[in-house]
Amino acid sequence: MTNCRTGPGVNYELVTQIQPGFSVEIVGYYPPSHWLVSTDAGPCWVAGEFVTPSGSVSAIPTVTAPPTPKANAPENVSLQKWDIFCDYATNEADVTLSWSDKEDETGYRVVRNDVVIAELSANTTQFKEKITLLSGQTAGYSIIAYNTAGSNSSKTIVLGC
Repeated sequence: MTNCRTGPGVNYELVTQIQPGFSVEIVGYYPPSHWLVSTDAGPCWVAGEFVTPSGSVSAIPTVTAPPTPKANAPENVSLQKWDIFCDYATNEADVTLSWSDKEDETGYRVVRNDVVIAELSANTTQFKEKITLLSGQTAGYSIIAYNTAGSNSSKTIVLGC
């Protein structure tokens, strides 16, 4: 069985599957190795290594591929755990934030009081820092997951000493 997609490559949505031995009409060629074919489900693209063209293919027009589908922004980040340890003698607070890893993220941004304070790599699930925080003061934190398609942020949590 061969997948037939909305464009030449696995990043495109599946239109239908073509059974071995089933014939379809070739309506276009996309170099170096994809065919645009006509099926009962509509036109779609198959990879050349899964096709055996028959007849004269020299008259088949070269076609342009549709734009690559855009990726989706990562899903919203949900903070799973947060801890703060306040040392009143030094006015320092140890902050730890943890979240679940998202799919397809390029990285994460840590935001404190509406300012990005750290950029973290993909697949990171924890951030730690030591900040000055006087008794009665608070700091708001959120995590942003991002990729080329966009970003999504966790809700802001407020921690205080």
